[in-house]
Amino acid sequence: MRLFFAFTLVALGLIWITLVGAWSQAPARPKPAAPQGPVFTGDLVEDAKNKFHGDPATGVQLTGNLKKDAQALWDKIQGAALVDLQYASAMAGATNTNGGAIRKQCWDAIIVTNQKANGVGLKNADGSPITKPDPHLFTDVETAAEVLDDLSPQGKLFTSCAGAAALAQANVIQFISAAIAGVAGMAKLSVIPGL
Repeated sequence: MRLFFAFTLVALGLIWITLVGAWSQAPARPKPAAPQGPVFTGDLVEDAKNKFHGDPATGVQLTGNLKKDAQALWDKIQGAALVDLQYASAMAGATNTNGGAIRKQCWDAIIVTNQKANGVGLKNADGSPITKPDPHLFTDVETAAEVLDDLSPQGKLFTSCAGAAALAQANVIQFISAAIAGVAGMAKLSVIPGL
């Protein structure tokens, strides 16, 4: 009987400890959603004027989130008309000026990136074009890697457009995004002193 009483007392004690421990813990509260942070375009004066909401006229709305910014820029490059990019490159080359040669280098890099993003030149073993599979999970992984390759500071697109960005007094990502946005985007960039 004593053993039964001792066992019951131990069992009740364990139950009591478990219940007290559960009651003493505060319920987990869900974290509030993070507010959207400021949008930086690289031009602090304009960013301040726009209350850090970005500049929709240029399409330049860098968020500071590398993945989102790179993917948004990649999507713009992928959606650009290849014929228009090629014509812009030809015009820049036809100027026969140092500035034109620098811009042509950037246009040519954007063209290569556009073709890569759209799968131009991908062929099957028999020489026929490869169509993008559906679903395309592994293709999306490779696309993300190519975005990072091209937009990294040592990437071909980044280095090819650095000179044109310097001429326009803009950072490289801002310049590429403005160039893809067209005339409205380029008009928002700083005017080159002396011109």
